[in-house]
Amino acid sequence: MTKWIEGTDAAQQIRGHLQATFSSQQVSLVILPFMRQKGDLSIGVATPTEQLQFVFRLSDASLQLTSGQSEQKSISFVCKPWEKQKWWSIY
Repeated sequence: MTKWIEGTDAAQQIRGHLQATFSSQQVSLVILPFMRQKGDLSIGVATPTEQLQFVFRLSDASLQLTSGQSEQKSISFVCKPWEKQKWWSIY
């Protein structure tokens, strides 16, 4: 669990429960936020609709992002090999 921080609404605090799994094929990170009212001393309430899951697969060098909102699809990012080039050629 992370430390409590102020949320976008100053009356609320938020912290994340982080869970990572590692294998030779992929790395997965799940972030489940917990929210509570400022001044409340409870552990907070889990917010699954705001959950984020990141999965990096070594085989195809891809990163997949899935949000807890079921109506949204996953977003995939594919890494390409780094190529050394002159700094001015990227502009």
